[in-house]
Amino acid sequence: MAATTLIKRALQRYWRLSRGLTVAVRACVFESDGRVLLVHDTVDNAWHFPGGGALKTEALEDVLSRHLAISPGIVMDGRPLLFGLYANCGDASGDHVALYAVRAWHRAGGSNEMQSGASSRFFAATELPERVNPQTALRIAEIVEARSPAEIW
Repeated sequence: MAATTLIKRALQRYWRLSRGLTVAVRACVFESDGRVLLVHDTVDNAWHFPGGGALKTEALEDVLSRHLAISPGIVMDGRPLLFGLYANCGDASGDHVALYAVRAWHRAGGSNEMQSGASSRFFAATELPERVNPQTALRIAEIVEARSPAEIW
């Protein structure tokens, strides 16, 4: 097991003991042609939605704005749609995930073009990468097929 994975798991256990319930946000960012933005995580070598954890003093939409601006360089135009609130019973017991659908946005630099070789890319919802996180694929299907969100991430 890689050192980064061990460190991540140790930190997750510490957070559970020190903070109890935690909340994370994820964004399903759509291009006008329906493609979905995914971010590559080098820790587990998988593709996920962009997003991250919320601090106790942050509103969820502020957390979403912060995380979208950091990695993929996305700025939301208007308010996103809260699609679902999920319990995450996997590695992060006590964690909940708020999933937003973001359809109105622009790139922070003014261009909506992705940099080649970037760790974030747009994919067709029907042609996701081989190493997509299984929960991410399920959530994309829920949104695209207009299904009710599951309760568990």
